[in-house]
Amino acid sequence: MTASATSDDERRSTGPAVAKSYIATHPIRFSHVDPAGIVFYPRYFELIDAVVEDWSRAVLGVDRRTMHSDMLLGLPVSEMRVKFQQPSRLGDLLTFNLSVMEVGRASVHVSIAVSCGGQRRLTAEMTLVLMSLATMRGCAWPDPWRATLLAVSASSGTEE
Repeated sequence: MTASATSDDERRSTGPAVAKSYIATHPIRFSHVDPAGIVFYPRYFELIDAVVEDWSRAVLGVDRRTMHSDMLLGLPVSEMRVKFQQPSRLGDLLTFNLSVMEVGRASVHVSIAVSCGGQRRLTAEMTLVLMSLATMRGCAWPDPWRATLLAVSASSGTEE
């Protein structure tokens, strides 16, 4: 898997460049496909979760182990909608393009477009909630994380 940031819009006056989207690639392996040789749909959810994990490390600057074990924070999905557009096959190299759509007090709504060779395979929209693992309740974004999320978002909002 490889990941990179593409910068269409940068914060020039307040700090380093912040990419508006996060791009990662994942090859489709034998473990992802069913006997027909196409991706078994639950595997897409695992791949999307891997992209979100890598995105949170790249954008928020904290890996999942640190977030869970040291900070006692989680980032679970509270809502997800997926549109499957074309099947993916063994050997395909999928490109995942994650964009932040809205930032709430304790949530973030993201869109993930998945393609292969310029052909859209699926689109996912999901809401992630920053949660205290001690109380199992949503908690406000720390100010530096919120500022970064707002900097990379397509629009800011008050989604919860």
